[in-house]
Amino acid sequence: ESKSDGTVRQESKRDGTVRQESRRDGTVRQESGRDGTVRQESRRDGTVRQESSRDGTVRQESKRDGTVRQESRRDGTVRQESKRDGTVRQESRRDGTVRQESRRDGTVRQESKRDGTVRQESRRDGTVRQESRRDGTVRQESRRDGTVRQESRRDCTVRQESRRDGTVRQESRRDGTVRQESRRDGTVRQESKRDGTVRQESRRDGTVRQESKSDGTVRQESKRDGTVRQESRRDGTVRQESGRDGTVRQESRRDGTVRQESSRDGTVRQESKRDGTVRQESRRDGTVRQESRRDGTVRQESRRDGTVRQESGRDGTVRQESKRDGTVRQESRRDGTVRQESGRDGTVRQESRRDGTVRQQSGRDGTVRQESKRDGTVRKESGRDGTVRQESKRDGTVRQESERDGTVRHESKRDGTVRQESKRDGTVRQESKRDGTVRQESERDGTVRHESKRDGTVRQESKRDGTVRQESKRDGTVRQESGRDGTVRQESERDGTVRQESERDGTVRQESERDDTVRQESRRDGTVRQESRRDGTVRQESKRDGTVRQESRRDGTVRQESGRDGTVRQESRRDGTVRQESGRDGTVRQESRRDGTVRQQSGRDGTVRQESKRDGTVRKESGRDGTVRQESKRDGTVRQQSGRDGTVRQESGRDGTVRQESGRDGTVRQQSGRDGTVRQESRRDGTVRQESRRDGTVRQESGRDGTVGQESKRDGTVRQESKRDGTVRHESRRDGTVRQESRRDGTVRQESGRDGTVRQESSRDGTVRQESSRDGTVRQESSRDGTVRQESSRDGTVRQESKRDGTVRQESGRDGTVRQESGRHGTVRQESKRDGTVRQESKRDGTVRQESKRDGTVRQESKRDGTVRQESKRDSTVRQESRRDGTVRQESRRDGTVRQESRRDGTVRQESRRDGTVRQESGRDGTVRQESKRDGTVRQESRRDGTVRQESERDGTVRQESRRDGTVRQESRRDGTVRQEQESGRDGRVRQESGRDGTVRQESRRDGTVRQESRRDGTVRQESRRDGTVRQESKRDGTVRQESKRDGTVRQESRRDGTVRQESGRDGRVRQESKRDGTVRQESRRDGTVRQESRRDGTVRQESKRDGTVRQESRRDGTVRQESRRDGTVRQESSRDGTVRQESSRDGTVRQESSRDGTVRQESSSDGTVRQESSRDGTVRQEPSRDGTVRQESSRDGTVRQEPSRDGTVRQESSRDGTVRQESSSDGTVRQESSRDGTVRQEPSRDGTVRQESSRMAR
Repeated sequence: ESKSDGTVRQESKRDGTVRQESRRDGTVRQESGRDGTVRQESRRDGTVRQESSRDGTVRQESKRDGTVRQESRRDGTVRQESKRDGTVRQESRRDGTVRQESRRDGTVRQESKRDGTVRQESRRDGTVRQESRRDGTVRQESRRDGTVRQESRRDCTVRQESRRDGTVRQESRRDGTVRQESRRDGTVRQESKRDGTVRQESRRDGTVRQESKSDGTVRQESKRDGTVRQESRRDGTVRQESGRDGTVRQESRRDGTVRQESSRDGTVRQESKRDGTVRQESRRDGTVRQESRRDGTVRQESRRDGTVRQESGRDGTVRQESKRDGTVRQESRRDGTVRQESGRDGTVRQESRRDGTVRQQSGRDGTVRQESKRDGTVRKESGRDGTVRQESKRDGTVRQESERDGTVRHESKRDGTVRQESKRDGTVRQESKRDGTVRQESERDGTVRHESKRDGTVRQESKRDGTVRQESKRDGTVRQESGRDGTVRQESERDGTVRQESERDGTVRQESERDDTVRQESRRDGTVRQESRRDGTVRQESKRDGTVRQESRRDGTVRQESGRDGTVRQESRRDGTVRQESGRDGTVRQESRRDGTVRQQSGRDGTVRQESKRDGTVRKESGRDGTVRQESKRDGTVRQQSGRDGTVRQESGRDGTVRQESGRDGTVRQQSGRDGTVRQESRRDGTVRQESRRDGTVRQESGRDGTVGQESKRDGTVRQESKRDGTVRHESRRDGTVRQESRRDGTVRQESGRDGTVRQESSRDGTVRQESSRDGTVRQESSRDGTVRQESSRDGTVRQESKRDGTVRQESGRDGTVRQESGRHGTVRQESKRDGTVRQESKRDGTVRQESKRDGTVRQESKRDGTVRQESKRDSTVRQESRRDGTVRQESRRDGTVRQESRRDGTVRQESRRDGTVRQESGRDGTVRQESKRDGTVRQESRRDGTVRQESERDGTVRQESRRDGTVRQESRRDGTVRQEQESGRDGRVRQESGRDGTVRQESRRDGTVRQESRRDGTVRQESRRDGTVRQESKRDGTVRQESKRDGTVRQESRRDGTVRQESGRDGRVRQESKRDGTVRQESRRDGTVRQESRRDGTVRQESKRDGTVRQESRRDGTVRQESRRDGTVRQESSRDGTVRQESSRDGTVRQESSRDGTVRQESSSDGTVRQESSRDGTVRQEPSRDGTVRQESSRDGTVRQEPSRDGTVRQESSRDGTVRQESSSDGTVRQESSRDGTVRQEPSRDGTVRQESSRMAR
């Protein structure tokens, strides 16, 4: 101990106890005990305390003030705490429990236990809580404030909640219950249970509620506020209700009753019952009522007040009435009688009877009458007075007559005769008979006549006046004649003779005869004659006067002679020899022979000799003495050399290439190519270039530089150009056209054409243009710039134009036409013609146009811009148009057609025609369209968008369609067919269809599917799903089918013949079938299988398993089979003939068989074997065994056999005749035989052998 006052105390004992204390005041205390306990304390004031005890407990504490506390125990418990103030607490225990806490204030708490329980909490304030337990329970919570809660339990219960405030709640339980809720505020609630119950609710406030229960009940409710309620039950009952206030109510029941009601107030009511009764009512107030019954009776009524009534009865009677006031009445009866009447007053009456008679009458007054009878006779008559009459009979006779007065007559008879006549007055007559004779005649006066007879003769005549006559006969003779006067005659006869002649006067004659002789002659006067004969001789002669004569004979000889007088004679013979002679007097002689040798000699006296041989070799030699040698070979190679000494070399190759070169030195080069192109170049230096082509084009160019260009073409075109630069151009063509141009710059152009046209132009710049043409037309133009233009033509037409700038144009024509135009800028145009046509136009810009014609046509147009157009014609056609932009158009025609159009933009269009057709269209966009025709056809369409379409046709067909979107479609036909289709929403479909034949179809969905169909033949089909499937079908013949699922599957079918089938599944399967003939089948499984079948013939089969198998079958003939197993097997079979079989096992085997003849077999084994067989004749066999074998056999005749064995063998045999045999062995052998006659034999043995034989004869 040491004080004053740095106090120090120390104490230590022998047992290891130590105490220390030291102050002033860095206080330190230490104490350690014998038991391993240690305490320490140290302050001033970084306080530290430590304490550790013998049991392993350790405590630590340290402040100033990063407070730290730690405690750890021997049991593994650890506590930690640390502040200032990132507070941290941790505790972990021996049992695995761990706690953590950390604040200031990002609060975190965690706790986890050994059993798997975990808790977590973390705030400031993105609150998070998580807890998971050993039992699988998990809780989570997370806020600030996207609130999320989740909880899931071991029993599969799950809860979720998530807010801020897109509220979402979900809960699902072990029992399959699921709840969901989601707001902010598209409220959604859903709940579904294990039993199939589902509830849904969705608001804000397109309220939707749905509930479907375990029992198949479904409820739906949907507002905002197209209120909809639906309820469908397990029993097939469906209710639908939809308000706000296109009110719709629908109810359909299991019994097939369907009710529909839809108001606000396009009232619609529909009711259909199981018995096929259907009622419909639809108002606001296009009143529609429909009622159709099971018996086929249908009533329809539709008003406001396009009154329509339809009624069709069970007996096939149909009545229709339709007004507003295209009055229509129709009545059709079971006997086939149909009456139609349609008034207001495009009056139409129709009546058609069962006997095929049809009468039609249509007045107001495009009068039409039609009558057609059963015998095929048809009469039509149509007046007011585009008169038409038609009559056609069963025998094929047809008469048509149509006047006022585009007269048309048509008559065709049974015998094939047809007559037609058509006037006004493009007169046409036609007549064709059965024998093939056809006459046609068409005049006024483009006369045409055509006649063709059965014998093939055809005559044609056609005038106006390109006169044509043609006649062709069956024998092939053809004559043609065509005049007015490019005269043509042709005649060809059966024997092949043809004559042609065509004059005016490019005379042509051709004649070819049967013997192949042909003569041709063609003059005006490039005389050509040709004649060719059958023997192959041909003669040709052609003058004007490059006289040519040719003659070629059958033997191949050809002579040609061509005079005027570059005389040429040619002769070629069949043997290939050709001689040519050409005089006037660059005398030439040629001879070529069959062997290919050709010799030429040309005198007068640029002497030339040529020889060419069959091998293609050609030699030329030309003297007098610009010596030339040429040699050309078969391969096309040519060499030339020409001396005396304007040296020339030429070489041409096999491919047609030619090179020439000529020196001494007016250099010349030539080159000609395979394609016929030739180039020449010549210098020293008046440079010249030439090029000539295969097409005859020649170009020349000569420079050094008074440039000259020339080009001449095959067609005779020549161009010349010479510059440097007193430019001169000259161009002349084959057609006589000449152009000249000369400048530098007193510009002059002249152009004169083939037709005598002359143009002149001279500038620099008192511009003058003159043009005069062959037809006397003269044009003058003189500018710079007191512009003057004048034009006068041969026909007296004069045009003048004068500017600078009181612009004036005048034009006067030969025909009296005068045009005036005066501009700068109060524009005026006037035009008047000889025929009285006047046009006026005046602008700047109160535009005015006027035009009036000789025919009375007047057009007016006036703008700036109250646009007005008017047009009226002689034929009463009037058009008017007025815009800016209250658009108005009107058009009325001679034929009575009137069109009107008016916009800005209550768009209106109207069109009415002579034929009674009326169209109306009014848009912008309460769209209305209407179209009605004379034939009674009416179409209506009205949108924006309560779509309504109505269409009624001449044949009585009526179609209706109405949407927005209680979709309704209806179609009814003359034949009584009615279709209705109603779709509202997504897809509350309703269809109804009823036909002429009494057929009614109904379909209603959304989706308590209902289908119904009933036919005239009594067939009724019903189908109702979603999915308590029900199908029913019943036919007129009494057949009924039923099917019902969900899934106590049931099928039933019963037929007219008494057959009934029943089948019920899912799968305690039952089938039953019974027929009229008494046949019954039954089957019931799952799987106590039972089958039973009994037939008309008395046959009965039974089968029953699972598995005390039993089969039984008994027939009308008395046959019975039985079988019973598992496995005390029993079989029994007895048949008509008395045969009985029995078999019984497991395994005291027994078999018995007895047949009609008295035979009995028995066999019993396993294995005291017994076999017995006895037959009708008294025969008995026995064979007991096991194995003191015994065989016995006794027959009707008294014979007995015994054969015991095992093996003191004994055989005995006694027969009817008293014979006895014994044999006993094993082996004291004994044989005995005694017969009726007293004979005895004995034969004992073993082996004191004894044989005895004694006979009646006492030997």
